[in-house]
Amino acid sequence: MARDSLVPTRTTSAGRIHGHVTTDIQVGVSRDPADLRSEWDALVDTVAAPPWFRSTWVQAWMTAFGTGRLELIEARREGRLVGLVPMQRSAGGLRSTTNYHTPSFGLLAADEAAREALATALVGLAPSTLSLAFVPGGDPTDMAISEAARLAGRRSVRRVLERCPFIVPEGSFEAFLAARRGHMAREIRRRERRLADQGRLSFQVHDGADDLPRLLDEGFAVEAAGWKGQRGTAIGSSSRTRGFYTAVAGSLAARGALRLGFLRLDGRPFAFDLAIEEGGVHSLLKTGYDPAMRASGPGMLLRARMLERAFDLRLQRYDFLGHDDPWKREWTTDAQEQVLIQVFHGSRGLLDWTLQRYARPIARRLRRR
Repeated sequence: MARDSLVPTRTTSAGRIHGHVTTDIQVGVSRDPADLRSEWDALVDTVAAPPWFRSTWVQAWMTAFGTGRLELIEARREGRLVGLVPMQRSAGGLRSTTNYHTPSFGLLAADEAAREALATALVGLAPSTLSLAFVPGGDPTDMAISEAARLAGRRSVRRVLERCPFIVPEGSFEAFLAARRGHMAREIRRRERRLADQGRLSFQVHDGADDLPRLLDEGFAVEAAGWKGQRGTAIGSSSRTRGFYTAVAGSLAARGALRLGFLRLDGRPFAFDLAIEEGGVHSLLKTGYDPAMRASGPGMLLRARMLERAFDLRLQRYDFLGHDDPWKREWTTDAQEQVLIQVFHGSRGLLDWTLQRYARPIARRLRRR
């Protein structure tokens, strides 16, 4: 295995990191994910981390979007893997393996001591800038990195990247719908009746166990039919992006965690969802509809069907992911912040910190004038 020498860290019985003289937790760097895959995914299962923490997701992301060298920061206790975080190393710093195709990012850790060991190591390993993007605000990773930066005397910047709406499906869907703006339930029924007059309206959710390539082709075509295709942001607009979602869908389907939602009229798909469902949480990765059907409100109709299904299944949470777009705010006002955390060191880090701390806010205010 390509691994740098392990760096020991000291912990007390309470789990706080204080120095680097004992061997309770050792932190090292590996560059070959194949050597770690089984331990990595076993740790994901142990701590019930989201699917995008898995080795297959990170490798698919690096193939499609990676620009630096992959480094796997690992924490071990008596030889057992208790923490891991995948990072990209490029000139001057360490960056998380994330972009807007990543639902969230965090330190994969079995306990608080392992998390703090990883945070301390990350702050120390970045020569000038450490950048972690799409960290859920206020979660243990957010707090661990901020505390490690403070203890190391490093400057840091933290800003919100997006607010991701979510719903906790409690009670009945009918009661939930009745609490939305007054005419939504009537509008949904009216539009479904209009579609039924045009042909056979059907709703299906597939897990990808059968005929996955055809289902993805259908779904990607629907998603690219509207403004996403015109702006070049659809899955099918880039071979790299299509390759990423195809690989991710295959690995999710193999675990039974993929959900492909379709609305069809006489068998022809006109609205599509690509989602994950695992551990009682439904996570919406991508959605789209055929603009030729816009007058029928395909987005609203598909969302109503998918949410009704979430209530019927008594899921713990329905995550819209991504920005809090207006159409999402029609369904919920609850949202989880995703933040960017940057930690700076040295003369180059001081320059980067100055730009982020002062120049960026000034430029943002000027654009608003």
